[in-house]
Amino acid sequence: PHQADALRLLTAEADNLTTALEYALARPTLDEFLRLVDAIHWYWRMDSHVAEASTWMERAIAQEGRAPSDEARLLYHAGHFAWMRGEFELARRRHAAALALYRDDGRGDTLDAAIAAEHLGMTMGQLNDAAAAAALFDEAQARFRALDTTPWAKWWLAFDLSKSAMAHHALGDRAIADAAATEHLRLVNELGDRWLLGLGRLHLADMAWLDGDYSRARQLAEEGLAAQRATGHVHSAGQTLLLLGEIARREGDETAARARFAEALALYNELGHPVYAAEARALLTEGQP
Repeated sequence: PHQADALRLLTAEADNLTTALEYALARPTLDEFLRLVDAIHWYWRMDSHVAEASTWMERAIAQEGRAPSDEARLLYHAGHFAWMRGEFELARRRHAAALALYRDDGRGDTLDAAIAAEHLGMTMGQLNDAAAAAALFDEAQARFRALDTTPWAKWWLAFDLSKSAMAHHALGDRAIADAAATEHLRLVNELGDRWLLGLGRLHLADMAWLDGDYSRARQLAEEGLAAQRATGHVHSAGQTLLLLGEIARREGDETAARARFAEALALYNELGHPVYAAEARALLTEGQP
């Protein structure tokens, strides 16, 4: 519930974080660097510092002589930010490798392994393999439930459920999708997490859009956009703007559609996200002479 205050504080300390990361990356091992990244990973994600995070992770990946114990954590973080910038095949390789390492060294039942499975599911969804995504989301979900007394397991379950709903919806498993969406909404309300509310509303809006329920899709997307603007989550705000533009276009309001697409394009250009920028540009120019 105090997310916005925490994000503002971290932004104010940006120079100190940079200094600490530089110091840690120069150490003989990556342990201190990865402890810092563990702590600020979600600041980078929530505040859409995709380019900055990617630079740090690629520098770490390029270092030689890494300890095997560091490899899975590094691959998970580096895979996530490859995913964030739209390099989905690279993200798939890194998340799959991280998950294999956790399983091979006997940590397949840990929270870290469940998170790696969840992120591999996210990647498979972007690669249009709904069946693989659904299986991975279900695997992660079962582990989050088993670890319900572990700090953050409930948050991760809520995070997983909206994406699981999308994957099962794509497969035609409507009962599973609807149950996952309902539980997601309940948990987000319990947690009071505005960022997660914004992300989940986008996923549920996508489902309504695919069902042809444009009124509900627009309502959910607008609720999500308000939360995304409040938390500064530019990456998801761009996706929501693209969806709202497509809804407006389908409903015959081309002026509103183009305004949404143009705003999304500006956001993705600012983020340095060429994949989604190209999508926004294509939608903006669609049907133009």
